[in-house]
Amino acid sequence: MLKPRSIVLLLLLLSPVLAYVGVGIYSLWTTGYIRWIWWWLPAGWSLAWLINWIWPAKRERVTASMPHDRHWTPRDEAAAAIVERYQKRVDELTPEQITNPHFCWDEMQALSLELARHYHPGTAKPLDSLTVPEILAAVRLASADIERWALEYAPGSRMLTVKHWRSLQHAPRWARNLKQMAWAASILLKPTNLGLFVTSRYTAEPLTADLQHELLMLLYTRFVRQVGYYLIEMNSGRLRGGADLYLQTFGRQIKQANDQPATGSQRQSVDEEQTSSSVGMTPTASAPPVTISLIGQVSSGKSSLINAIVGTTAAAVDILPCTRNVSRHLVSSRSPGAQLTQETGAQLQLLDTPGYGEAGATDEQLEQIETALKESDAVLLVLDGHSPARRADQQTIEKLQAWYRANPQLKPAPIIGVVTHVDLLPPALMWEPPYEWEHPNDKKSQVIHDAVKYVEEIWSSDIIQAVPICTAPAPDRRWGLEENLLPALGSVLDEAKCVSLLRAFETRLSEKQFDILLRQLRAFGRSIRF
Repeated sequence: MLKPRSIVLLLLLLSPVLAYVGVGIYSLWTTGYIRWIWWWLPAGWSLAWLINWIWPAKRERVTASMPHDRHWTPRDEAAAAIVERYQKRVDELTPEQITNPHFCWDEMQALSLELARHYHPGTAKPLDSLTVPEILAAVRLASADIERWALEYAPGSRMLTVKHWRSLQHAPRWARNLKQMAWAASILLKPTNLGLFVTSRYTAEPLTADLQHELLMLLYTRFVRQVGYYLIEMNSGRLRGGADLYLQTFGRQIKQANDQPATGSQRQSVDEEQTSSSVGMTPTASAPPVTISLIGQVSSGKSSLINAIVGTTAAAVDILPCTRNVSRHLVSSRSPGAQLTQETGAQLQLLDTPGYGEAGATDEQLEQIETALKESDAVLLVLDGHSPARRADQQTIEKLQAWYRANPQLKPAPIIGVVTHVDLLPPALMWEPPYEWEHPNDKKSQVIHDAVKYVEEIWSSDIIQAVPICTAPAPDRRWGLEENLLPALGSVLDEAKCVSLLRAFETRLSEKQFDILLRQLRAFGRSIRF
């Protein structure tokens, strides 16, 4: 998108030309009006030159920012920062460098190597870690993107031949020669046009070159963005199953506000329904259910919270495999939490993990909690609001984050802190919900506000947000489920679905490797049979 400065300069440059065309060269010549508006062209160009001198261009020119997909992991986000650093270097490049294919190739090779080192640290030759299907899938996606861009956004592309393409490299030369010949003929026919030629030479031509440079910079930053996006997807390992499986899982069409071409991962597969979200994900296959784990100390209120979400005294559907005390509960269409499934279309299931004491969880409890957390797409950290002991909760969250750091190909599950038993906070005898705890106007709401903010300060880098809730048995004392918790869960469900989808995708890529190898061997044998 052009900047306001560029628009002003462009309008000033075109205004005299449009004026001449509008009034008509012939009419101006025959009626004698030319002597009244002859000054418009030199005045407009001179004014554009003056504004260009007074209103210099800003140094920050990157307009094609990297798309940050929801399925990206923290490692992918860090890789996107590397690509953006290469984009910002465009301000230091000359037009000759930008239009030099050898320079662009060298830059993309350097970017590819740096991204490979980011994804494969400690490897002497990080590019050797890539598989052949990953490289072929990246080439295929990139080629499809270029084809789509040429068909939809390049004027006359259907008539453009290889011969025409080769002649474009000489376009600046013959265009400049044609312009010089036109000026020479104009001066011969009317010597007074010499003044216009001088004005154009020292005002319009520098501005035109500046606008051309800015356009080249925009095209270059978008080129770096496209290449960088494919390099991230390739190095992440998500392409090792091939382009078809990748598109089947992550394919979607993004509606760009500036009507720019979508990136390769933004392609829409054949059976996919178009999403209305600009960055939403609509997988073609049926999405796996979203699993929400509840962790917390003994008597923190986990069971009461599950009953509040499910709507009744929850009966476990089954036990999580490899555990004895992690129970699974489904959110039905008749439960209070059903509004989340209706709004997002996601099937929800809750995992109730064993509660641990203030001294921390035992080894057996930790093993079962870790098993549940590794299967979780979102986590509710249930905290007793009037208990100051938080060390055991911190240790559990630290173990979860350590596991995600050891598995950077997975997206961390969003964590919401749930502060329970807020009715028992001082003054304990005062409980008249609802409370405006975000904007406290009395002592009780102020205490609730402080308790929530204390939790957010402790886990500032781990939890998305914290909300207060009361799940007391008496209906007149319950508060916070529909007002606080369900909206908070709704805000992270899209991210949780991406966590679930990415984990299922990684599992699918890793399973049945031996069966795939046997199938490939049989197919290879049939292909070489005479």
